[in-house]
Amino acid sequence: NEECGLTGVPKWQLYFMLGKSQEKKASAFRSEMSFVGKPSLYSIYMINALESYEKSLLEVKRVDKISALDLKQGGSSNGIIEVIYRLHATRLKVLLRSMNFHADDR
Repeated sequence: NEECGLTGVPKWQLYFMLGKSQEKKASAFRSEMSFVGKPSLYSIYMINALESYEKSLLEVKRVDKISALDLKQGGSSNGIIEVIYRLHATRLKVLLRSMNFHADDR
């Protein structure tokens, strides 16, 4: 059906897990220097993570219009609510890294 991928796992969960893996990749490049005009790998992976979380949330909203969803249902202990949490937590990580990384420039 259109709510699930080939594995039978709801698409929102697949997007969510993809975002988490992109965030893990980004953490390997946390201290990478960025150069003018060239985005760092950290930035690229974090943007990908945020985009995946956004797709997950949009998919949840789309499916919820078709049928009511159990907010506790999902691949993590917090279900759908964790998508919203991860989206905001990832944004905060990017902001904190930016503040710490550029502290010498202030």
